[in-house]
Amino acid sequence: MGIWLLQLEFFVTTFPIIFAMQFNTALCFVLTGGAFIVTAIYQPVTPHFLSAPAGLLAGLSLLQYWFGTSIGIDTLLLDPFVSIGASEPGRMSPTTAICFLLVAIGLSLSRADSFRKARMGLGLATICIATFTVIGYAIHLESSLDWIGVPRMSPHTGIGFIALGFGLVHTGSNNGRIYVILLVAPLLLILFAFFVLVTQSSSDLSQLIMTYLLLEDKQSETMNKLSIVIVAAVLLYLGLTLYALWHARRSIQNMRAVERSKAQMAAIIDQVTDGIILIDERGSILSANEASVDMFGFERSEMIGQNVSILMPQDIAKHHQSYIENSDQNSIAKIISNYRKLEARHKCGRTFPIELSVSRIDAQEQVMFSGMIRDISHRRQTEAALLAANAELEDFAYRTSHDLRSPVASAIGLVRICETQLQDRELALLEENLTRLHKNFLRLDSLIENIIEVTRARLMVEGPTEFPVRETIEELLTELSHLDGYADMTLHIDIDPELAIETSLTKFQMIIRNLLSNAVKYRDRNEAKSKMHISAQQSDQTLVLTFTDNGIGIPPEAQPKLFEMFRRFHPKVAVGSGLGMYIMKKCSEALGGSIRFEPQPKGSRFILELPNGGYDVPEENPDRR
Repeated sequence: MGIWLLQLEFFVTTFPIIFAMQFNTALCFVLTGGAFIVTAIYQPVTPHFLSAPAGLLAGLSLLQYWFGTSIGIDTLLLDPFVSIGASEPGRMSPTTAICFLLVAIGLSLSRADSFRKARMGLGLATICIATFTVIGYAIHLESSLDWIGVPRMSPHTGIGFIALGFGLVHTGSNNGRIYVILLVAPLLLILFAFFVLVTQSSSDLSQLIMTYLLLEDKQSETMNKLSIVIVAAVLLYLGLTLYALWHARRSIQNMRAVERSKAQMAAIIDQVTDGIILIDERGSILSANEASVDMFGFERSEMIGQNVSILMPQDIAKHHQSYIENSDQNSIAKIISNYRKLEARHKCGRTFPIELSVSRIDAQEQVMFSGMIRDISHRRQTEAALLAANAELEDFAYRTSHDLRSPVASAIGLVRICETQLQDRELALLEENLTRLHKNFLRLDSLIENIIEVTRARLMVEGPTEFPVRETIEELLTELSHLDGYADMTLHIDIDPELAIETSLTKFQMIIRNLLSNAVKYRDRNEAKSKMHISAQQSDQTLVLTFTDNGIGIPPEAQPKLFEMFRRFHPKVAVGSGLGMYIMKKCSEALGGSIRFEPQPKGSRFILELPNGGYDVPEENPDRR
């Protein structure tokens, strides 16, 4: 376009073929090339302001050929000083106008996926037209270009359209690299042929023309056949190229389908709660799911490529590799598809119990092993707790049956003695035995009451309710006011009347009732005044109640077993079943809290900690509320 604007007449005699590209053609190349640049830099932008003028100019040129007239569009922008290869000064050829229309339409299409095939089709059509033209020039088969009987596209114009066609194919493809590789070969051949054509000396061209004229009569038939063969070869090559493009597109679609399937499978595996680890025959970790990352504490990148022994305790890890190398097929088969209970190692070094199942995967070129790992730490804890509860239940049943039978058997014996004494009129002895019988029944009643409390503490599920702490303690003190020695107690309650707690009222009352009754029963009768101080503190959603008395306390040797069943430390002081401390411990644990004993120089101190704000109710017994 610059040569046209500067009117460099020197090139007319030296390189006349340059002026076969008209000014309007060069202008359209600048516009469409600029449109491709804008598209590459600002991808969301569709450069209609550049592609539309080029398409309009090409369309008007075609209309002039169609109606056989001139509307002045050819010389509107520039009056050409020379006319080479044009039917009218400045007019582009019809094939040139068609190619510009194809490129302009392709550029105007949206970048959406639904228009990708259309862009590629327009680009391939442009490449086919331009390639056919340039090959005709390169092998001097001008007759093959006279199929429409109008001015032909210049060779360098054809090369320009091949480049624009590549641009459309690239923007219409999902993977432009593949299509460029498939199409770059014919472009290089065309450029080489054109280079030979334009650099051939004038003497060689003259000699070639003379030879051609001398042999024209003899070679006309041969050249026509050769033209047919070459055109057929070009069409065959274009067909093969289109097939290669179609096959490449299918391959890309299949690859993407496989990638989507892999991504879906990885997402499913990551949702599995058990750890899944894939290793090769050497024990190197190939993949690990999200549950494995959480279970072992290693990041996925820290595990992949490492030997699986990093997940084993050190005493097992140091022998693992030699075990793998020396294992035969029979020993490997024994661990396949069988659950085994083993120990695993966390990143921090701690070990934890796991359940492992190994599966063999025979791939085409590789043998792999997948391990499904389940952390059974919680199960082990549950099993241990269940065993402890069963042992405790057995002990409870044995001790309860013994303690129940003892007063009953004693009462039966006393009743028989009383019958004899009544017949013999031994009233003094009868009164004494009736008193003993009454004590036996009181002891039996106390034991039964404690058994009921133990059962309620272990089995009853009650939702949390909010109630005032001080008022509840005062109500329990009133309830226990009938106990022997209660009147001798001095009680001081240091609790805000507005303080409230949200928890199980029944279990809270069971704990406080046992603490208060023990303070009364086991007071020091040698003290002038027995005292008990009750205080409360609340911090961070936790209520702390402290009960301090100056009673006889707990012997040091008995303190480690203080909260066990059937433990009585002062049997001669008061009647009891030995279940009160055990009931307090179970109730506090059921409420999500704890109770502990602190020895004092004189007396005892119990500290009860409970969460204030409710607690988790077990879901297995939702109806026991």
